[in-house]
Amino acid sequence: MHRAYNLMRGRPAEDFDQDHTSGLRSDFVLGYFQDNLGRLQAASGLDLALHNHPKSWEIFSGVLDRLTLQQAMAPLFPELYSALYPVAEQQPELSKITADDIINFYGLTEKIVPCISIPL
Repeated sequence: MHRAYNLMRGRPAEDFDQDHTSGLRSDFVLGYFQDNLGRLQAASGLDLALHNHPKSWEIFSGVLDRLTLQQAMAPLFPELYSALYPVAEQQPELSKITADDIINFYGLTEKIVPCISIPL
C-alpha cells in the first residue's frame, strides 16, 4: 500500500514513512453509497474513483448545499473517537454509537443521495 501510494505521488516506491498513510481518512463526509441493507455508507476516495457514474459529481455537489458542516462531520465520530481517545478513556456507551446511528439521528437520510453505485 505504501509503495503504491508513493508511486502515485511520484516518489520512489521504497521511500516512505510508515506513519504517513496510517492516519485518519478525512475530516468530513460528503460522498456516500448505499450498502446491501439500504444503509448509507461513507465513500472513500477510492470508492469515488472506481464507482462513479455520469451524475456522481452533480449528486456529490448537491449534498454540499444540503448539509451543514456539523452534519458532514458527525458521521465520522465513531472513527474519530476510537482514534483520538485511548481505550482506557473511552466510554462504553459512546463506543457503541455507529455512523448509521448518527445519520439517522440527524435525519441525514432525507438530505443525502448516494453519489456512487457499488455493485453488490
